Amino acid sequence: MSKIYDFNRKAKSDDTITNTFTEDHLQIAKDNFKRIRETWANGVLNKQFKHIQLRAVPEKINRAFIIFDSDGKETVFKNRTQKSRVGGVNPLEQEIQICIGDLGYYVDIQQSVIFCYNDKSYRYITGQTRDSALEIYNFTNMLGYVYEPQEGDHVTQKGINQELALLGILLNPKGLPEAAASQGDIVQYGLNSCESRDLDISKVSEGHAYDMISDYIDVPCEVARLSKAKKTICVQSILNQATDYCGSKVYPMTGAKAELWLKENNYINILNKVRYYVGTASMPEIAIMKSLLLASKYPKEEIRLVIQCEVLGADAQNTYETRMNKFWMKKNELLSAIQQVIFNGKTKDIQNWVLYGSPPQIEKNYNMNKIVKYNQLDGSLSQ
Repeated sequence: MSKIYDFNRKAKSDDTITNTFTEDHLQIAKDNFKRIRETWANGVLNKQFKHIQLRAVPEKINRAFIIFDSDGKETVFKNRTQKSRVGGVNPLEQEIQICIGDLGYYVDIQQSVIFCYNDKSYRYITGQTRDSALEIYNFTNMLGYVYEPQEGDHVTQKGINQELALLGILLNPKGLPEAAASQGDIVQYGLNSCESRDLDISKVSEGHAYDMISDYIDVPCEVARLSKAKKTICVQSILNQATDYCGSKVYPMTGAKAELWLKENNYINILNKVRYYVGTASMPEIAIMKSLLLASKYPKEEIRLVIQCEVLGADAQNTYETRMNKFWMKKNELLSAIQQVIFNGKTKDIQNWVLYGSPPQIEKNYNMNKIVKYNQLDGSLSQ
């Protein structure tokens, strides 16, 4: 049966009433600590770090000693946010406040994880969402698992900061009920690391920078259960936003983004004249057949098939051109097959359909406001 602290709810509306975790509550947390270390996020609390270490048992911490990322700015709940997590505040915060208010505080489940700078200075690593509930009900202290710096000349502040950022993601795997690490968290983790030069991509080639970031965020992406495509988006987002990166910006593309790009750059449908259709580079058969059906439906309009090349990898330019060229060849192959089967091999001119081009995705090589067009004679690319 769960161990619940049925605290005094009147504290919510009366600042003279406070709530406090007792030695009995702490003992419950200690009794469950071994189990939680083994089970939480695949045993991440047992992970050994170079610069930080976990103390042997849970502790009670005076909440007045917790510092936040607000840097002294006073807002609601003292602006209790985490820079290492995107948005700072968990969108489930209100729901968790209501849950704690209705059910009480569960003492036998995983507690907040914090870092101790000294005996009067702590900072959240994870679990900060419930802090707003502790604030509402005037808790004077909290229960937590405490990390501290290791001893030795090898320990650096830079190393500590980096391991704390990584731990904040590892402690929030996909599947936990509160606030799983997201793509945004991983991008922020990468950007913070680039800014601090823990991940220094300022003087390396584009391909090397891509590989460095990909390796760097591999474990966090695995914890967040991101697909290969989403990991690639994270890498490219970090490259595009890193202030000290000198390489080209590469933008991922989707069908919706391609349609928006066409509209914003004045590639728009004109009644009885031209109509655009966006297809996906990896599904040429579907894109070609659907656009041909559209050409049949609108015989007075030229149907322009625009393909979006999706997420590009480390060798972005080569990947982009390869996908474009493969699509052109697939188009020729399909139309040839249609002519062979339906017209007995006789050549038939296409009336109102054209494989038009693709939105640009690589900033240094293309005008980002002009479509990359196919030459209709040989399939070569130009703007």
